[in-house]
Amino acid sequence: MNVQTPFKLVPLQKVVYFQEGPGLRKWQYSNKGIAFLNIRTIGDDGFIKKDLCNFIAEEEVAEKYKHFLLNVGDLVVSSSGTLGKLAVVREEDLPLMLNTSVIRFTSVDKNILCPSYLKWFIKSPLYIRQINNASTGIAIKNYGPSHLRKIKIPLPPIDEQHRIAAILDKAAAISRKRQKAIQLADDFLRAVFLDMFGDPVTNPRGWESKLVGELLIFLTSGSRGWAKYYSKKGHLFLRIQNLGNNQLILDDVALVDPPNNAEAKRTKVHPGDVLLSITADLGRTAIVPDTVHTAYINQHLAILRFRDVEPVYASAYLSSKGGQHQIKKLNRGGVKAGLNFDDIKSLKILLPRRDLQKHWAQIYKKHMLQQVTHKNALSTSSDLFNSLTQRAFQGEL
Repeated sequence: MNVQTPFKLVPLQKVVYFQEGPGLRKWQYSNKGIAFLNIRTIGDDGFIKKDLCNFIAEEEVAEKYKHFLLNVGDLVVSSSGTLGKLAVVREEDLPLMLNTSVIRFTSVDKNILCPSYLKWFIKSPLYIRQINNASTGIAIKNYGPSHLRKIKIPLPPIDEQHRIAAILDKAAAISRKRQKAIQLADDFLRAVFLDMFGDPVTNPRGWESKLVGELLIFLTSGSRGWAKYYSKKGHLFLRIQNLGNNQLILDDVALVDPPNNAEAKRTKVHPGDVLLSITADLGRTAIVPDTVHTAYINQHLAILRFRDVEPVYASAYLSSKGGQHQIKKLNRGGVKAGLNFDDIKSLKILLPRRDLQKHWAQIYKKHMLQQVTHKNALSTSSDLFNSLTQRAFQGEL
């Protein structure tokens, strides 16, 4: 490993205790008990999303998994798919335990390794580069303790660690403020939707409703086995992580060099298509904007192509409480693996006047243009922060 740093390089395992989660099975899940982590419960904001956690019975934890219970201050890091998502365990998160694809990191001696310095190292380009070199998988990277034993951490004196961590904490706070502004803008958009159309669950304005199946001109899901078409350059390949709450997220996209066949033509998206996640994290939606010219979907997504309804409105309705309530009912308490085409067609959409739908679409598109500006500023800020982080572990701060 070629690392330019004036700091002493130390094997990570000498100063850090790390532990991988056990890999619980669905039949072990319980309606109550001890919450356990997975990748999606580690928020991008650095906090654990307890409301997204599943549970395992307390008795089973006491019998088999006590050593996987987490403590305040533990760092929990994703180790599959999107690498390096990190959260710090807080008192209000407990009781909580590890599960698969998440690794616990704890400083062995806080007088030798500052926990905040360790946190920023795990989020640094130096750590990510080492993990990418050591981890396995082509389409999806995975790593565990055997890979972490190959990692080295620059270890300056403890006072210098505290200084570096304090600088990075302040820089991160600026980025969080930008992220908060983006979140507030999205909250405003949802408030405008409610103001224009009323509560989508109770329908106090008495809007007509129709089945999704009556409004579609095209419905399909993506293909399996496209990992062989992954490429360093090519066209967008959209997955669940690219769908949010009624918006397309292109921060973490895969690229494919697709085959020239009917399957590729079938799964190619068009501007104005509504995308819906139909397995795992059900009910995420997004509208395909005019700026996306060529993209394809994987098997976890469906394309809904509408007529006689504004697709931007349809996407917003499906992501609203009215749409999500129906989707959760179809999921039958989390037992069902996903939505099939009959399920999708059975969803009902409230249909306000078309002029109101068009007005909503105009507001949405204007909002998204503004959000692009905000997100570009956040991206610039993130790039600067990454540069700052890299300099920090090269001893240049």
